[in-house]
Amino acid sequence: KGYMGLGYNSLIGAFNDFWEFNPQKAMDQQWQRLPDFPGEKRESPVAFTLDGLIYVGGGQGRQPSQNQFISTYPSDFWIYTPTK
Repeated sequence: KGYMGLGYNSLIGAFNDFWEFNPQKAMDQQWQRLPDFPGEKRESPVAFTLDGLIYVGGGQGRQPSQNQFISTYPSDFWIYTPTK
């Protein structure tokens, strides 16, 4: 399975969406939306897998402030457990 999510758009700000692609479902060939990332919205996080778990954290957040976005630097890490 493949996973992607989070990111940044200069007009909208940071995202917290999370998606899964399952190549076993050849008929589908579509990304399935998962529950949103529970931490602060961010871009450029670190992500890796270990023992079937997905770890996501760090990166750069963008909080709106008077017609612009102010950078934040979250130091949290989250664990996502995919369904089997």
